[in-house]
Amino acid sequence: MDNAELSSIELQIEQKRAAIRAAVSANGEGDTLALQNELKALMLQRRTFLKNTVQPTEELTRLYNSREDKLNQLASYKTDITAARDGRVSFYFDGFEQVLNKDKLDTVNAALVNTTVAGAVDTLGGSSNNLLYRLVNTRLWYAAFVTNKSDAASLCEGQTYTVTFDGYGEQSFTANAMELIHSEAGVLNMLELSEDMGPLLNSRVITLTARGSVSGLTVPLDAIGYKDGASIITIENGEGNYDVQIDIIASDESSAVIRARDGETALSEGMRYKKP
Repeated sequence: MDNAELSSIELQIEQKRAAIRAAVSANGEGDTLALQNELKALMLQRRTFLKNTVQPTEELTRLYNSREDKLNQLASYKTDITAARDGRVSFYFDGFEQVLNKDKLDTVNAALVNTTVAGAVDTLGGSSNNLLYRLVNTRLWYAAFVTNKSDAASLCEGQTYTVTFDGYGEQSFTANAMELIHSEAGVLNMLELSEDMGPLLNSRVITLTARGSVSGLTVPLDAIGYKDGASIITIENGEGNYDVQIDIIASDESSAVIRARDGETALSEGMRYKKP
């Protein structure tokens, strides 16, 4: 019997197993689900090859029949469930599935994110004990973090950022900043991402770095006030004062780079402002 084809299949199986071991190691990269499916396909290819080329003995025939009996028995224990939509199935649960999902984005706030980071399950979200699986859209997902109301290091709504995650090497994602949500617990910053999340599927709390290129107007830090849940600067003119809601792009101990939040009100050098 020519074993060249079988040797090739065996080599590919060992290589795929090595790739899976690397993917689940601390420094490994790769999509373990895709690797698993590829390994299954190779093992099926090997089984089909052996069944078609090896003359079955009485013992081998008995083993084949025993395998079929066991597969039929296992099939009787299974129930097929049809998912409501396309997505990737995950069996990872941490208790936050009921509150941190796309259908409830309007209820996500700074307090909830702080609770998640602290690892305390929000009991108002309901129990995950009765869930069989999660169906994840890996090409539409969100990352959120909280900054202090007095902290200028917040995202700028509508701005595009390049995002990296600690522990995942140089892999980067493009993200769009959503509306900032202000509350007593802090400022909720949320990013929307539309690239395949890959191995981040089962990560809930992780450190991220967001980088973006923006421009704005430099003003003294003490010229910025806070009103109606937003940062403002008060402009003086001959007809009276008026407030402009702003995004703070960057700051240090004495100054900040700002831009008008609504994109319509013009801020320019030479404008007079009133300290709050």
